[in-house]
Amino acid sequence: MVCTEASRLKETPPSFSPAWRTALDEEADPDLVPHLTRLAEADLPPPVFGFELCDARNVVVAEAEMAWPDQRVALVFSDVLAQTAPRWKEARWRVIELGRGTAWVDALLEDA
Repeated sequence: MVCTEASRLKETPPSFSPAWRTALDEEADPDLVPHLTRLAEADLPPPVFGFELCDARNVVVAEAEMAWPDQRVALVFSDVLAQTAPRWKEARWRVIELGRGTAWVDALLEDA
């Protein structure tokens, strides 16, 4: 584990903002780092990991693996998309499926 962490830290370009460096080095799943790096290079803001959508009573109604609250965009895994998409859409969020490929990255970059 130590070697993996050390190598990840070395791969994060120093030109990235401190928020992106923290996201990539400490919060992101290692498998997602290459994809998230593309978003950082495109000057998108870093995501909020483990975002919870709450209703007016402050009850969690949906969760996203990652979200950009200011842009109202949520990345949701395929297995929960059908269950949670109506909640996100009701709150006027854009929901993107977080799948195995890079379609989610491309979808986010289209909006940039």
